Amino acid sequence: MPIISIDGAELDLPRNLALLDTNVLVAIGDDRDNDHEQAMLVFEELSEYQFGVTPPVILETLGMLTSRRGRETAIRMAQWILTPGNVIVLPALHPPTATSDVIGIHVHSMNKFSIDFVDSHLMHAADLLTSSWSLKPHAPIVTFDTKDFFKCAPAGYLYSLYDMRELDLVVFA
Repeated sequence: MPIISIDGAELDLPRNLALLDTNVLVAIGDDRDNDHEQAMLVFEELSEYQFGVTPPVILETLGMLTSRRGRETAIRMAQWILTPGNVIVLPALHPPTATSDVIGIHVHSMNKFSIDFVDSHLMHAADLLTSSWSLKPHAPIVTFDTKDFFKCAPAGYLYSLYDMRELDLVVFA
């Protein structure tokens, strides 16, 4: 598996890693969500990828599930995330000393493109994976809401999208 080095720590990650967006995890965790069945089906059937989740996605997911369905639902999702074989929990993909700079980059992207923090974070994370491993097609972001990702595709970030509504991989040149 390819190695990514972050501040001296080496991460051994699969090349077929796909990053999950918050809306996918919320749909998996909330059986009342309109996209629950679709999310469960795709998660179980899309065997070409191993799925990764990042800290900002986990935090946003748990917050949304807590406000929608209560603390118990959020705890069940956290336990599901931590269950080996479901997803790979990724650390921050930047050195700890760069946290303020990275947040500044995301705030800049939020302002420039009118997107949310987690979408900015996912684009940068997928770009890092793609660049580090020279991936073709680029590292995918799995999402039900492609709008912000399509909006930012011309900005030069290297990522692709797995559109959960169309069940299709969208590859940007």
